[in-house]
Amino acid sequence: MKWRIWILSLGITFACLFVFSFAATQVYYKSSIDDSKEYLRVYMNSFDETLNLDDLNEQNAAAFSEKLNGARVTFMDAQGNVLADSIAEDDLENHSDRSEIKDAIFDGEGFAVRGSSTLGKNMVYFCKNFDGQFLVRIAVFTDTDWSIFAKSLPILLYFFILCIVLCAVIAFVSTHFILTPVKKLASDAANVIDDTSNQICKAFALRENSFIRRFRLAFAHTARL
Repeated sequence: MKWRIWILSLGITFACLFVFSFAATQVYYKSSIDDSKEYLRVYMNSFDETLNLDDLNEQNAAAFSEKLNGARVTFMDAQGNVLADSIAEDDLENHSDRSEIKDAIFDGEGFAVRGSSTLGKNMVYFCKNFDGQFLVRIAVFTDTDWSIFAKSLPILLYFFILCIVLCAVIAFVSTHFILTPVKKLASDAANVIDDTSNQICKAFALRENSFIRRFRLAFAHTARL
């Protein structure tokens, strides 16, 4: 019984811990994405709007990226053709099919979170349309929700070890303070039943002996007659 209580407690605790960790990871991931969007919006406010289309070159992209602590900066024309990129210098293809570029072209600005096909890493993108003349996109690296969850596994392992110890203590306390009195009660009840049965058997035996004695006396009296 002790082992059953221990395994059941451990299973329930681990399941709750796993679900809580996954839910906390999702909350943290969404919060970090929202914070990244706000940071990118603030970053974009530092862009020098006096630059024109001819100034959107690799040198200015690198300079703006350095000003933003290494954030990826991409300059594009109004149609989404890449003019310069601070990281992927050879990536000069048309980006008009990217969701943040589409939103910037039609709505003025756009956000997106996805893996970069050029760098192979997950990034948060913010693109802004400057008066229909050109587009500026800023991007920063971010972890995926699964990578954040994977990073939390060592801490989850420590909690799981702690749960094993706590569940063992709970199992011991449960068996000692709950099951032991129940077992004693059952044992006492069994003893009472046994005592009652013995008393009943003795009563039947006395009645039987009394009947036999009376029968013998009656038989002896009949024989004398």
